[in-house]
Amino acid sequence: MEALNYESCYLLKRKITKQRPIQWGWIEERIDPYELKCGVVEIGSPIRLAYSSGDEFFDIMDINCAVLKVYSSRVVCILNHHGFTGVRPIPVLLSTKDEEDVSGYFILSILGRSNPIDRSRSTDVILPPRITGSPTRKSLQGMYFKDDQWDGSDIFMPEGTSIIVVTEKVKNSLENLDSGNLAFVRLTEEYI
Repeated sequence: MEALNYESCYLLKRKITKQRPIQWGWIEERIDPYELKCGVVEIGSPIRLAYSSGDEFFDIMDINCAVLKVYSSRVVCILNHHGFTGVRPIPVLLSTKDEEDVSGYFILSILGRSNPIDRSRSTDVILPPRITGSPTRKSLQGMYFKDDQWDGSDIFMPEGTSIIVVTEKVKNSLENLDSGNLAFVRLTEEYI
């Protein structure tokens, strides 16, 4: 385990857009989604996902099991090209609402790890209302890990979560995609 620089690590998220990204349905009953994301399960063939809702393909799309997301080949090609550690792409076969099969998309199995989140180190903050006239909200700012330790991977998950954290090298490489729906939040700025 190595000491972590929180200023140079980011959460990888899907940015909310005006367009509606397609959401995919999880239909693989034999596979636990969390175990797949954690790299516990290895798959020899593509995982089939079925159309659930939405209109457009994006670089990151949701799956109705919440733990997993679908990533485009553009994202995976960048991760592979740079040799980023801590991740294993798993191919998926998407079945559209017209029942056409689409390949070139992946689920990311995250092999890198950090110690669990340590909420005691986050700062208490009051956030403005989400809707005008609503009350303010209490939150914590800053995501820190017990003993500041992680395994040194470029892509990792805090123990006991399904959150994806990337180093600044990964963030900078993926930002060049200009896809419109990749979002990065510095760990020290995240609200938990």
